[in-house]
Amino acid sequence: MQINSYQLDQHLQNQNIASCYLISGDEPLLIEEALQAIRRAGKQQGFTERQSFQGNNAFDWNEALLSANNLSLFAERTLIEVRCKHANLNDQTLSDYLSRPGKDTLLVIICEKIPANKKNTKWFGKLLNLCHHIPIREIKPADYPRWLKQRSDKAGLRVSAAALSVLAENTEGNLLAAVQEIEKLFILHQHAEITEAMMVDAISNSARYSVFSLGDELLGGQQQQAIRTLRGLKNEGTALQIVLWALTRELRTLVSIREGLSRKQNIATLFRKNGVWESRELLYKQALKRTPIPRLYLFLQMAQKIDLASKGLNKQDPWLLCERLILAICGEETFISNTE
Repeated sequence: MQINSYQLDQHLQNQNIASCYLISGDEPLLIEEALQAIRRAGKQQGFTERQSFQGNNAFDWNEALLSANNLSLFAERTLIEVRCKHANLNDQTLSDYLSRPGKDTLLVIICEKIPANKKNTKWFGKLLNLCHHIPIREIKPADYPRWLKQRSDKAGLRVSAAALSVLAENTEGNLLAAVQEIEKLFILHQHAEITEAMMVDAISNSARYSVFSLGDELLGGQQQQAIRTLRGLKNEGTALQIVLWALTRELRTLVSIREGLSRKQNIATLFRKNGVWESRELLYKQALKRTPIPRLYLFLQMAQKIDLASKGLNKQDPWLLCERLILAICGEETFISNTE
């Protein structure tokens, strides 16, 4: 069964929670919001314990599902979260479990966007019969202003059309940045209509260091400025996960464009498909020129190591690893081998 993301809240309010949900997509903010909604609903229905598992290319479902099958009669109802690759979904162990799910277990699977050619396969059709799928669709540039209006209305904020245009231009499809600006404006001006001048003033007073400028510096190969921005973000108390999200978002976009170019697709079409704004096309072209796809895959592996380090799963300093990754993305060859 498929549930549109905007219908999820209504679904969770109107019926008992399902035994399994699959959330897929490449918009971290919307994915986390869907996950939080399921967590809240699960907690209300007694799923008070939570276990998390991080998948990889060789993920073994037995580890995660063993927890579900071994719950004692006196155990808390448990929410099990699994983050994995979409390739890991075609697994007999998972299919067998979903055919007979634990009554005291809520399984939530989070993965990247599922390719269209996988959705027509027999195994995926079977998966949809056994769990609820919540596809998180990309907000395309043409739809972005309307999405901003919906988020502003939902927050109880009145925003003029001109002000929304300013917000759209300055966040350029970065949903997290847009939501943060909307929340800030609500705190400052909740009883007033936000004018163009108020929006410009609010955006210009943002933090000195920005994950958005960091993305531009990475793509442009500006090593010194990118490291300065990263250290500034750290000193300002920015969560490493937000920085890592910004890095991996740019890397995944580069990978998607590179893969499209290898299939002889038009670069302008790929830019539109991947939500690259015209003002950033030159930066992406610079990054694509200096970075072959094997190196992009290596960078994503390095990002995964940083994520593990940030969670205390290895002894390395995640911020130092992040600096090394940034230097590698900017074209510093020596830092690639040092992070392997």
